[in-house]
Amino acid sequence: LNVGYNHYSTGNNTSSTTTFGIFGRYYYLGKVFGGIGVNSVSNSPGNSSAEIPIEVGYAAFITRNIAVEPSLNFVKGDGVNRFGLNIGFSLYLNRN
Repeated sequence: LNVGYNHYSTGNNTSSTTTFGIFGRYYYLGKVFGGIGVNSVSNSPGNSSAEIPIEVGYAAFITRNIAVEPSLNFVKGDGVNRFGLNIGFSLYLNRN
C-alpha cells in the first residue's frame, strides 16, 4: 500500500496533497527488483488525478532481514511526469 500526505505553504497560500495507492514488486535473484502501481492523488483545493509509478532498484541487505533499497522511479500522471531517486529501508519478514 502507498499512503502519502504533503502540505505546502507559500506566504498566505496553502495547499495539500493526499495520495492513496497500491503497488507490486517482482524480485529477480532476490535482490534486483522492478515494480509498478497506481495512485489516486487528491489536491486541496479541489482537484484529483491518477498516477502510475514505475520503479527499478536493488535490495542491499545489511542484515539477514533488513535492506537498504536504492531505486530509480518514474511517475506518469495527468499532465505531470516525474523522475527520481529513492533510498529506503525495508524489513523482510520470514525471509529464507
